[in-house]
Amino acid sequence: MLPERGPTPIAIVNLATKRLEQTLITHDALNGIVFTADGHYLVAYGLPPMQVWDAQRQFVQAGTIVDPKRNTGTIVALQDDWIAGMSDSLHIWRVGTQQKASQDQAMRPYSWRTAYHASSHTLAVASNNTITLYRLQGQAVKFAPKR
Repeated sequence: MLPERGPTPIAIVNLATKRLEQTLITHDALNGIVFTADGHYLVAYGLPPMQVWDAQRQFVQAGTIVDPKRNTGTIVALQDDWIAGMSDSLHIWRVGTQQKASQDQAMRPYSWRTAYHASSHTLAVASNNTITLYRLQGQAVKFAPKR
């Protein structure tokens, strides 16, 4: 169980040797972690701001992403270094630049789960017994409900 407040350790373990390689410390409690789809960054999310580490440079701190609200749902890796997260709206970020990559999309209350299908560029969002599908359109990250 994750702590409700306070720093949270993230253990980096070498699975081949079963040795602890490094411990990252978050600034406050977190809801979870996610690697970007390209494997370049590790993102810890929960209380703002989200923290970013560069996985290709021995997990050096790579910055933070300012998030206007706590992400109560999940963060999901999209393509390259893009991630999507939810609170009362759907947010999309480019992790490498630590910038928002799209306008927020209002979500129904109780949006709790997301999944991304890479080959079709489709993001699924589950909320209130409804699953809404969105297509990622080009590099500009424009969303249109999939029909």
